[in-house]
Amino acid sequence: MRPDRQLENLLMEQTDLNTVLALQWLRYVLNPGTSAPDVKDWTHVLDFARKQALVGICIPEVCPDSMPKTVLLGWIGQIQMIEQRNRLINKRIEQLFEMMTMDGFECCLLKGQGNAEKYPNPMRRTPGDIDIWVDADQETVYRYVHCKFPDEEVSFKHIHFPIFSDVPVDVHVTPLKLFSHRNRKWLQCWIERNKKEQFLNRITLSGVERAVSVPTDAFNAVYQMGHMLMHFFDEGLGLRQVVDYFYVLQRLDSAQYRSIAETFRELGMLRFGRALMWVETDVLGLPPSCCIVEPDERLGKQILDDIIEGGNFGHHTQRFKGKRGFYHRGVANARRIMRLFKVAPGECWARLNRKIGTVLRHAVGIRRVE
Repeated sequence: MRPDRQLENLLMEQTDLNTVLALQWLRYVLNPGTSAPDVKDWTHVLDFARKQALVGICIPEVCPDSMPKTVLLGWIGQIQMIEQRNRLINKRIEQLFEMMTMDGFECCLLKGQGNAEKYPNPMRRTPGDIDIWVDADQETVYRYVHCKFPDEEVSFKHIHFPIFSDVPVDVHVTPLKLFSHRNRKWLQCWIERNKKEQFLNRITLSGVERAVSVPTDAFNAVYQMGHMLMHFFDEGLGLRQVVDYFYVLQRLDSAQYRSIAETFRELGMLRFGRALMWVETDVLGLPPSCCIVEPDERLGKQILDDIIEGGNFGHHTQRFKGKRGFYHRGVANARRIMRLFKVAPGECWARLNRKIGTVLRHAVGIRRVE
């Protein structure tokens, strides 16, 4: 059976035909040696790519006859802006690392531009903000940020560092936190064991001269899986992150696959890992030999529904449509979390408890005001 026909059979029950064709096209651009799908509605493919922040990698190398010139010109214009943005962010990263080094801090670049260097054309990946991991304790890092920007508040994951007016920067004292107390404790032990290697692993980003530290592929395989899990339960997970992981997985060896699978088990990420492996292999065309764990089609379809509906970081989700106010949105989010219980039960319960606590604190605050 042709891969695109197999994909259509897998997804038609839950996905409209235009989205199936867009996914088939994405699978083709990620695996250019395969046969190209017969796309008729290029406007929908472009809309899909825009929703998932994949505009740069989805444009055809040669314009097909079925693509309207207006669509092509608009697509090219968006790619030029993506490339310009990538050049700017890489330059800002170079400046940021120079500044942090002069101030006595060692830094490691997370996700984003480091992931882009794994792509066939790094400048075509849609960029986001800059995330850096600083090798210092929390009090020192937050005091440093507050000396420059006293009003910045600390979130669960990081502290915002608005050092540039044109590129957001987030500073992390640890690259990842999980909601579950037990899993978070295991994770921090794992990070400490592997931290030194990450700050020694250096690459040079496209268009700049200064080398910067980035996580190794083996570290990224665990860290980015956890990062996707957190986004999945919070804002939402998009295909750009899944495509990033597609390129990470192909850079590992068999011994690393076995070690990472055991780490998934320790961190309570095994079910989510199996779900994501199904999306990577059956939807995006990753070779089965690159799977860390056995794919799970049932769980995979469940998270794929959420990915397609919500788009990049869940920005396009309709789950809050018609739900105004703190409580209605909170209930909608809690229902979604419970629906995803089978994907990661430990993180699901911990996230739900955190949400309930937020609602209760909000309610108490309202009564005090009244």
